[in-house]
Amino acid sequence: MFERAIAEMEAHEKLAFGPVSFRNYVRGTADEGALPAPWIAKDSLDSLAPELRRANTMVFRLGSPLGEKHTHFALAKYISDWSDYFLLDKILFQDTAPQFFLPSVAADALFAFRVFPKMTESSIVNLAVATGLLGTALALDYPNQVVIPATGMSTFTFSVIPHTKIGISWNHTKGQVEIDAVFVGMRQRRPSLFVVEAKFGVRSTSIAKHKLAYSALAMKTTTPPHLPIVPVYLRAFRVAEDLHYQVCECEPIEIGSKSLVIADIKPTRTVHLLLRGY
Repeated sequence: MFERAIAEMEAHEKLAFGPVSFRNYVRGTADEGALPAPWIAKDSLDSLAPELRRANTMVFRLGSPLGEKHTHFALAKYISDWSDYFLLDKILFQDTAPQFFLPSVAADALFAFRVFPKMTESSIVNLAVATGLLGTALALDYPNQVVIPATGMSTFTFSVIPHTKIGISWNHTKGQVEIDAVFVGMRQRRPSLFVVEAKFGVRSTSIAKHKLAYSALAMKTTTPPHLPIVPVYLRAFRVAEDLHYQVCECEPIEIGSKSLVIADIKPTRTVHLLLRGY
């Protein structure tokens, strides 16, 4: 699929390609009927097309520019390694020992979370909030305070930079952004807006940084400037009777900036907590 784009980058010694319309890119090729989402909406390293992995290159979905009806995409090579564009579980949590977490909430209040055989991303976030586990992982002042996370999906417009050393900025125009959870929490008596990207299971062991970046940038359009936006990556998985939660908090996003460097998203706190019986 991306061989032509990669070849063009190599021929001109470029670190980036595009943005271009996906539909125009595949027109007249054997892939002309391909839908964009399966190819350019990637949220984990192992889901990337093999030719992109071999070329050390990430793909970014960028919405539809004004006057265009079709989704655009761009490519960018990493500068250091894959951690430029991904949070990698094996690096994040390698030195984080798991600890049992005992909820302060009565068991019957959490019964609904035991009903379904398979949990969704929204369910694992709600359970983490309801038990106080997420508040504890994020060191909130009141970890057991009742919080109702918001979730949603819409289209947003913002600027984004893949890497400062590539020297390019893209417009993400009216592109779809899905946010797993957003809530306000107090820490050191100051409120912050926590934007959570959640994954359930172990089929993939990474998260694309742009997933966190896009969610944070989407929230910037309506968030008051005094409220820091904190991206959070949460992965949950089951082992026997234990539901494992690996939580990674990243550096707050500056509201005043007009764009965000994806490679500059850095983890600041990692926690691994276990819930028994869920």
